Amino acid sequence: MPASSSKDPAHVWQKTSIIDKHGVTGMILAMRFEEDKKLFAIKRDGGVQYLKPTSEAFNSLPRYDLVNLANRELLGHSNHAVAMGLWQVLQREVRSGKFEMFKPQVPKRVRDKNVRHPVTNKSLKKLVYKPVLCESKIPLSKLSKDILGNIWYWYVDPK
Repeated sequence: MPASSSKDPAHVWQKTSIIDKHGVTGMILAMRFEEDKKLFAIKRDGGVQYLKPTSEAFNSLPRYDLVNLANRELLGHSNHAVAMGLWQVLQREVRSGKFEMFKPQVPKRVRDKNVRHPVTNKSLKKLVYKPVLCESKIPLSKLSKDILGNIWYWYVDPK
């Protein structure tokens, strides 16, 4: 049997989850373009990631995240030409299967010395992704000028 066969017990891959440098993990739930911040907000199970509308930021995402984003509806794009153009190119490349503008991140395969295969007792390999290039400092939204009139209804949650 060839060594690259999927039935070979020595070549079993362990699936790992993505944890970026800001601790955001999980599956993508929604994507929105924040027009006042000029950033894409990607809502995940574990939080929100903000990406610049550049191909460099989207190239730091793995292939399955790009496919998941293309299958989601883009929220809040209104009349922003760059957001719509980037979105349409992403959808076209995912449909065709040829990534020309977007180059998805390829994981590095490393051996996990702590996890052993039950039959061969060899260490399993795992996929390691680089951190996603998301923004660490996000500008705050502007508050309305009559905010002090409603301060009576504000309170601090002690929890």
